[in-house]
Amino acid sequence: MHRIGFSDCYGLDMDTLAMSPQPVLAVLLVFSVRAMEDYANERQNEEDTKDEKEDQTGAPVPDSSVYFMRQIVGGACGTIALIHCLVNNRDPFLPLQEHSPLHQLLSDS
Repeated sequence: MHRIGFSDCYGLDMDTLAMSPQPVLAVLLVFSVRAMEDYANERQNEEDTKDEKEDQTGAPVPDSSVYFMRQIVGGACGTIALIHCLVNNRDPFLPLQEHSPLHQLLSDS
């Protein structure tokens, strides 16, 4: 069984990332909702997004090999981010225990 932990990251350049404990399985970015709204508006105006597969809301569809769930309730962004991290790194680093709550969530979704 592997142990996982969390560490603050103070930049995204290679030298700063190299200071993080290894291996790094995921990087979670935290930013304001307003920044996300501005980013979404910019993306909507870009012409190159027309070639991407989109869902019914117009958002890009993730690669099918990546587990992705949309956040539909407020205040759950950290929880959703952690679920994405754990589920997308489950083999071989984080095997799920059968019948665990996370295993059940994946089975039901």
